[in-house]
Amino acid sequence: MALVSGAGSGIGAGIVRRFLDAGARVHGVGRRLDAVRSTAPDAVTGGTYVPHSLDVTDPVATQALTGELAREDPIDILVCAAGTNVTRRRFHQLTEESFDELVRTNLTGIFRAHSRHSRPDPRTGG
Repeated sequence: MALVSGAGSGIGAGIVRRFLDAGARVHGVGRRLDAVRSTAPDAVTGGTYVPHSLDVTDPVATQALTGELAREDPIDILVCAAGTNVTRRRFHQLTEESFDELVRTNLTGIFRAHSRHSRPDPRTGG
C-alpha cells in the first residue's frame, strides 16, 4: 500500500495517479478532502484509492491516521509530497509565523510520518 501526502494537487496528485496506473492501492492525504478526492474519482469509486483529510502539521492526527493505516495494511511506500509556501518569502519579508508554517509543513510533517512508520532495511543494516 502506498500513502501519499499532498495528494490533492501538484506532485502528490501526479504520484497518486502514477501509482494507481501501476496497480497500487493508494491512500492519499491532504488538507482539502474535496481536492484529494478529485485526484482520482474513478479509483475512489473502484476502491483502489482512499482519500483522507489530514493536516500534516497536526502531530496527533498524523500519528493517529498513519498508525491506523499501518495496522490495517502495512505502508510499503510513503511519499511525503505535502508542502506549502508563502507569498512574502524573501528572507527580510518572512515573519516568525510564516517561517514556522513553512517548517511545520515542509520539514516537521515529513519527519513525523517517516519516524513513526519507516522500517529498517535488513539488507543495509538500517
